[in-house]
Amino acid sequence: MNVPPLGVAILYSTAQSRFCISASNEYKFGDISKEAAKRAKNAVANLLGQEEYKFGDVTKKAMNKAMDAIAGFTGKEEYKFGDITKTLLRKALNYLEDDDDKKK
Repeated sequence: MNVPPLGVAILYSTAQSRFCISASNEYKFGDISKEAAKRAKNAVANLLGQEEYKFGDVTKKAMNKAMDAIAGFTGKEEYKFGDITKTLLRKALNYLEDDDDKKK
């Protein structure tokens, strides 16, 4: 069995990986980073259900989801400061009042 020296094996493996990533025989500095960034942007865009990723899209999507959850909890379309606390207290008091009614 003919085993190449470790350095040759690493170089060969790196060259194969680079070729798979960049699909180019000629490597230029930054090719792998550019391809990785492109693939990451495509993956995030697919996850968000968009054609293309733009900076801030993940944050916008997360904020929209959070605001939808808040609206569902409070029953209000627009959030104002204190709505969550007021709703929480109202629901807690309603629960306690219902519990007292059951005891009577």
